Amino acid sequence: MVGSVNDPLSEDAKGRLTDAGDELADEIRTEVDGAALSDAAGDMAQALANVSSLTHEDLSPTLETEYETVAARANDLVSNLILADFFETADEVLPPFDPDFLEDCLAHAVGTAEMEPFETAGVGSELPEFVDEALSHTEAIEQNVRWEPEKPNKVSPMTTRGATEGVVDWLDDLGRHLWMSEVLLSEQMLEDAETHTRAMGSALLLLAQGVAGLDHDESNPEDDVARIVGGIALHTHHQRRLPEDLSWITDEMRAPGGWA
Repeated sequence: MVGSVNDPLSEDAKGRLTDAGDELADEIRTEVDGAALSDAAGDMAQALANVSSLTHEDLSPTLETEYETVAARANDLVSNLILADFFETADEVLPPFDPDFLEDCLAHAVGTAEMEPFETAGVGSELPEFVDEALSHTEAIEQNVRWEPEKPNKVSPMTTRGATEGVVDWLDDLGRHLWMSEVLLSEQMLEDAETHTRAMGSALLLLAQGVAGLDHDESNPEDDVARIVGGIALHTHHQRRLPEDLSWITDEMRAPGGWA
């Protein structure tokens, strides 16, 4: 049964989140600069809000600059996570990403998220929709998690740092890809591109909010880790979808009148 954003947190997930949150906070609390991370997230949110709507009328070289700006701000955010040794520690601490756990984290994350940065980015009303879609694909998300053979119960670096840096790479290239491929892109493909862009940005904001929460003694570790895992799951899902929707252009997908 597929979960929903309104589902309560299961007792099993609550225990795993609490244990992981306490351990993660103990390891990196002194390294996390919550204020700097929140500032970086705010800058990225504003850059995301400034990206033009993806319609054929708005496709131009300017779009490349807008996407590169979002990517640069996203890279600043990721750099803050690297400086805090977040990724290395998360690889050791986070529980396995099984589908039920992913559902619990995604639903709890969107239910407890502080909405200000999402509103700044213009994605506040869309965040539940992004998460609802991801909830329908938790088994596929799990299959995109690369496990370390010697640590079968741990999350691998490809899931945390590798996948998160992948968002930056996609954003850095996507604007150029879109305006240079205009003749090939249907309205549906542009709509998909806009959804993936905004969802990946939302995922980074969710992840940053979770890590920033570890800087505060009064924060709830369940909420923090749910946002961290939910953010990773959300951007993993949309990175998986991007090539299918935008890069592997079939004759059926091609815009009418596009190159043969």
